[in-house]
Amino acid sequence: MAEIRKYTPQCSNEPSVEVLNPSTSAEINPKILTERAQAIGGILDCYAEQSKINKRIFVANKPMVGPPPPEKEYVYGTLAPDSNTLKGYARKTLYYPALDKNSVPDWYIYDPAFTQTTLPGFVAFSPEDFRQASQHFLDRSIVPRAKLAIGASNEGQYELAEVATMEHLERRILTPDDYTNGIIIEPNLYGITALSMAETTLPDGTQHLTVGYQFFWPTNSSKPGEYGGTVVIPMNFIERNMPETRRLELLIRLPSPFGPQHAQFDYELIQKLRRHIQILREVEREYGIYSTRRNVDGIIGVNSLGEQMIGIGDHSPRPGGASMPELLTITSIIPKRSDTLWTSMHIFSPQELDAAYNFADEMNTQLIEVAGGRITDWPGIDYAKIIVLEVPFEKLR
Repeated sequence: MAEIRKYTPQCSNEPSVEVLNPSTSAEINPKILTERAQAIGGILDCYAEQSKINKRIFVANKPMVGPPPPEKEYVYGTLAPDSNTLKGYARKTLYYPALDKNSVPDWYIYDPAFTQTTLPGFVAFSPEDFRQASQHFLDRSIVPRAKLAIGASNEGQYELAEVATMEHLERRILTPDDYTNGIIIEPNLYGITALSMAETTLPDGTQHLTVGYQFFWPTNSSKPGEYGGTVVIPMNFIERNMPETRRLELLIRLPSPFGPQHAQFDYELIQKLRRHIQILREVEREYGIYSTRRNVDGIIGVNSLGEQMIGIGDHSPRPGGASMPELLTITSIIPKRSDTLWTSMHIFSPQELDAAYNFADEMNTQLIEVAGGRITDWPGIDYAKIIVLEVPFEKLR
């Protein structure tokens, strides 16, 4: 039988973490966001205590304006020197060239190096640019997708299968504010699977990579898929003397409690994710941005011509829903053995938790249910836990 236990960080003191810039968003309960930030800070505070790191821990609820912290302080999140830099860095417009360079807002930031990693596309700041960018793809028989630069969780995304759809969207749905913030136009992809990579800097200054495969549940809505969660894998704890190609082969074989609905690990996409994070670091240095978390989402799918496309779609410079699984898998709070692979994932229902327990039994491996892992700030989700699975390498070979 699998060993199943609950885990609670054991620290000698109550975590003393200050949450910076509490959210005032009407869509997300500020109290819940603050509680999540405090939970994140508790993990980091406990890690700092056990590692004998003498720093005050802060968590920025969302990207904010502020100077880099002094040496004796650590901020989990992103700080930018001014509001324009913050807008340009935090929005999806960062990755795409504007058709009319004379119409871009003063906060717009673009680095041509992102063409190495993203899907081909444009950002439109006017109805004229929107029509021109959409027509660029339609003329090539490629169905485009329009997405709002400040949209999240599948919101504000539209498939433009024909000119009539584009005209309806322009006349009846898009607002002046949408153009002010920017509208992305890129190829619409079908049969999407997704992979994420996060680079986290801990209070001791060390940087750690985690990879997460994301799976999408079928839905009756008009959306192509509903975000179902991320399984997070700490690359750092895979045997260090193992060649990277071999590591990726093992990751591909990593089983899931929920069947084959997850994305396959694609070497080209992982290379693009790594390169994208490197470009983000270069942009941060150029514009004086301080960041300790860079979470990047990549996708694989086919366009309307049946051609496979791989690219980066978004990055999250804020403490997100995957932050706690990331931190729990890269900190030394949970002991790790060198002959096992540790993964963590979100569970969104008691039924999923039962499936995870059954999976652990079948694998004869350990499952840890993380105490305090409840997250409820996603719309429509009132049950969420974090579990950690230990999978011996021998079961992946």
